[in-house]
Amino acid sequence: MKPILWEFRKLRIATLVATVIAAAYVLFNPTILYWHNDYIWLFCSLHVGLITYLASSNQSPEALFLYSRGLSRNRIWTAKVLATALSLAVTWGLALILMVSGARQAVQDAFLNPEAILMPFEEGPFIWFILLLYVFYFGLYHCILSPDKQGLPWPLAAVATALVFYVRVNAHHVGCWTPPTVIVIATVFLLVSRSVHRTSELA
Repeated sequence: MKPILWEFRKLRIATLVATVIAAAYVLFNPTILYWHNDYIWLFCSLHVGLITYLASSNQSPEALFLYSRGLSRNRIWTAKVLATALSLAVTWGLALILMVSGARQAVQDAFLNPEAILMPFEEGPFIWFILLLYVFYFGLYHCILSPDKQGLPWPLAAVATALVFYVRVNAHHVGCWTPPTVIVIATVFLLVSRSVHRTSELA
């Protein structure tokens, strides 16, 4: 079995639970999904944090098995990151399919929701924002939950988090600079996480 599948084994239950919650939220939420919705921010943060925490464990049977196979630290880190990405993709991939395919609108039509007709037109920005938000938290939590926390740029993490919530509060300031900024920040976090994982005695 490939390393990524071994790493994904310890994420199965959390992935299933998160997928059910996300799908139910998308299908049965009667209000239009705007990107600055408070509950979405909270769910994204908790979701990525939990999945990354489970993936970062080096004492699980799956992790111990991979280390016993003599795999390089780079390969194990890559497997952890890809397994986390796969888990997140399964959860919100299904939710986004329900939105794009019209299943959400059909369910809301069945409940005689007058806003259902507006959902395909109003919820486009929500889809793209969710992707960006997950990219940000993906890099952030992989950095924070690296084995050696002493080497992490906590001030950078704090500044990045403050920046994201600034965008949340000041929605009118969002512009074309937002996506590349989020991607660059997440990439920096991932590179730091990879470097720490390679050098830590706990990895």
